[in-house]
Amino acid sequence: MNRLLNEVGFGIGLRLFETVNKDNVASYRSAMSASHVKVLEEMEGNDLYLEILNEKS
Repeated sequence: MNRLLNEVGFGIGLRLFETVNKDNVASYRSAMSASHVKVLEEMEGNDLYLEILNEKS
């Protein structure tokens, strides 16, 4: 599902961002495996602010 939404977002020219909490292991692993990401900021409470990178560029 993440990959499909990424494709749609990139297809219409958007930059994509998301947050994920490192303590939520399932969500963290899903975000890291479904997308190429760049960690922009480590926030309070173990949250990461991520930019989703376009694999095709």
